Amino acid sequence: MFSSESLKPVEVHFPPWGSFVLESHHAKQFRMPDTAHAFYKIMYVLKGYGAVQSVKMNVRIAPGDVIAVAPGFRHRIVDDARAPLALIVLCIQKQVAAFPQDDEALKCFPAVRCYRQDALAEEARHILRQMLFEQTLQRPATAGMITGLALQLMSAVLRLQSNSASPARREKGLTGNSSARVRAYVRDLEQQFWKNEKIDNVAARLGISRRQFTKLFRAVTGASWLEYVRGVRIRHACSLLAADRSITTAAFECGFDDLSSFYRTFKARMGCTPQQYREKKSKPRQPTV
Repeated sequence: MFSSESLKPVEVHFPPWGSFVLESHHAKQFRMPDTAHAFYKIMYVLKGYGAVQSVKMNVRIAPGDVIAVAPGFRHRIVDDARAPLALIVLCIQKQVAAFPQDDEALKCFPAVRCYRQDALAEEARHILRQMLFEQTLQRPATAGMITGLALQLMSAVLRLQSNSASPARREKGLTGNSSARVRAYVRDLEQQFWKNEKIDNVAARLGISRRQFTKLFRAVTGASWLEYVRGVRIRHACSLLAADRSITTAAFECGFDDLSSFYRTFKARMGCTPQQYREKKSKPRQPTV
């Protein structure tokens, strides 16, 4: 759905499957009254500057930010008059996420929160692009695909909220200086190590040069980026192999595209092949006397 520059929020008309992505391009005179939606809302800022405001909050937003807003939270979007906002907005009806097993997790969905220079922001961009593509083509199984993607992004938000670090502390790390952003990235990497990214893309996403990222990453972790990523992957692979998972599945889950590179990396770090590691871990212990 394309929206020309608007003076007020775009009206949401949900399809039968209950998830919808829309574009909202604000005119300079855009005004939004205090509103509490009956659905979940996840927004991506394409361009412009502004804030999401409530009685007690004023969350500044900028290009590349992802903002989550919970159902029932009364808020308004205020634009910078010199640079009005253009947003991609994912709207999800509550019944789409109404799984009994996730009742407690859904309570963690933030009233409002901005994700900046974060692994979640990168994931949101990828998912929203795919959802727009699906909506545009309307191919067979579009409803299922869009529903699955919407739940994937919601789950990513909920999982991040369950992080042991408090939202206030984490937000400070995400919006602070370059060193803080690298530390936040390292925390996220523990859950995102399987992604095949290039160091240049990571540095660009964090808004710093490759040279500065390399220096800061080593200062934070004591290792190079590639060494650290490989270490996290192989550590997870060891836990999978010890649990009797297949070598092929372990390689795939840990982000290796082919078995040969997995074998080389594993042996270089562990001093044995994945098969030898499995055999060693699966041997029954000899009784002691």
